[in-house]
Amino acid sequence: NHPRSVESSGNSNIESLNPPAPDPQLKKTHYVRSKEQNASLNLAPAETVAELPSEKEDLSSTADEDPTSRDLSSIDSEEILSFSSNCPNCQSPVQNLMKPVDIPLFKQVIIMAMKCDRCGFGSNEVKSGGGIESKGVRLSLEMSEEADLSRDVLVAETASFAIPQLELEVDSFAASGSFTTIEGLLVNMKDQLAKVHALSLGDSSDPSRSTKLKSFLGEMDSVISGARFVTIKIDDPAGNSYIQNLFAPDPDPGLSVERYERSKEQNEELGISALMTEQISTIVESEEPDEN
Repeated sequence: NHPRSVESSGNSNIESLNPPAPDPQLKKTHYVRSKEQNASLNLAPAETVAELPSEKEDLSSTADEDPTSRDLSSIDSEEILSFSSNCPNCQSPVQNLMKPVDIPLFKQVIIMAMKCDRCGFGSNEVKSGGGIESKGVRLSLEMSEEADLSRDVLVAETASFAIPQLELEVDSFAASGSFTTIEGLLVNMKDQLAKVHALSLGDSSDPSRSTKLKSFLGEMDSVISGARFVTIKIDDPAGNSYIQNLFAPDPDPGLSVERYERSKEQNEELGISALMTEQISTIVESEEPDEN
């Protein structure tokens, strides 16, 4: 039997034996707390928890007022929209802010932000305004000058991120929904790794693992400062990620963009296979002769 820990506050951790690389023996899963767990943590009073509607109920009950149901082309580029939902952390009612942003020579994206006044939870995320593309995309940036750090970059929630020279690979969950610069992305990655592997940086940690992680974070600092140039790789099966071309509309000698056909497994992960099956079933049913 494998040791297992379930902790509703989200503040527990188990030290990785191979930071910053993923530990094959360690699996960490995030989940939405139940109303009872929120009440036990004093995130919502027990007597009011049952009265809090779910996020789906909030959105459906205000469908006529919900800006997410509006045609994006009808929204002014300077307009900031607001809609109600529930905090994913404590289920208290919150206001979400939403603004469409046009990325030159790419597409329109939606920047969303929320902050819960009750528990303090906040989030910022970027969603594609055009859904899943017909092909996936692999982006590769060969950094050659400090100016590369100022390139805009969009890492969709479906994308993975890697720096081969540092043997760094980050899955889609950790890198999700960022629209920033290369420098900002690297800073976020470094901060996240330091947080995830906090036990390996503590006074009681194994010196060999602590030294290795500190050395790795130092290497990231050298890239962030522009003292070292590396290769940035982004793989997005949904095709919604982007790195700015500094030579647009001409080709960028340091940037490689490859469009590819998704695998069956990737279509299943994106939910496309189920959608295609449903559409085919609907077509077949509509074409069946009426026995009456």
